[in-house]
Amino acid sequence: MIKNLRKIYQNIKNAIKYNQHKRRNFALDTITRYAGGCFAPEDFKRRNILEYFETYNCETFIETGTCYGATTEFMIPYAKEIHTVELSEKLYKKCIEKFKNEAKVHCYQGNSRDLLSDIIKQIKGKPLFYLDSHYAGNGTAKADKNTPIIEELSILASSNIGSMVILIDDARFFGFEDDYPSLFKLKLFIKENFQNAEFDVYNDVIRIVIN
Repeated sequence: MIKNLRKIYQNIKNAIKYNQHKRRNFALDTITRYAGGCFAPEDFKRRNILEYFETYNCETFIETGTCYGATTEFMIPYAKEIHTVELSEKLYKKCIEKFKNEAKVHCYQGNSRDLLSDIIKQIKGKPLFYLDSHYAGNGTAKADKNTPIIEELSILASSNIGSMVILIDDARFFGFEDDYPSLFKLKLFIKENFQNAEFDVYNDVIRIVIN
């Protein structure tokens, strides 16, 4: 009896793993086809950020999810002002030390959904928002959700910013990880909440341009 129960239990576990594997492969295949490829190297993503920043004549760079500050550091030569938010107190303190001599870099510790509104009030010049605030395993912090992306976008939508660029990292997670809406639902949300918004996904980055 116990032997049979163990066998049934193992079969259930194998079925769950198989379905998870299929789900993940479908996610990768969907994003690869829809987004024109994924898993772009971080350096490549930063070059894409810079391309959008310069193409749309942005002046201020706002980042949620500082982590170790690599993207912030990359943008220092190009942005007039940088605002970056990190949930982890440990990572925040590291970035405070890292950028202590950079007057244009402003670091914040806390949940981006609680801080974005106040940061927006300080913006001077056209902004580019790089939304990369999410739980990423060991070494990163987690709030009540894996990602506050909908709350972040809601804050931007209700702001009085006219023209802006929004880039959202990790497009491959949307629709396949907890708290991430599907790309279809996200696109619908953007259409309903932003006027004159262009929506595109490429190389694992969601790109939204509001003119």
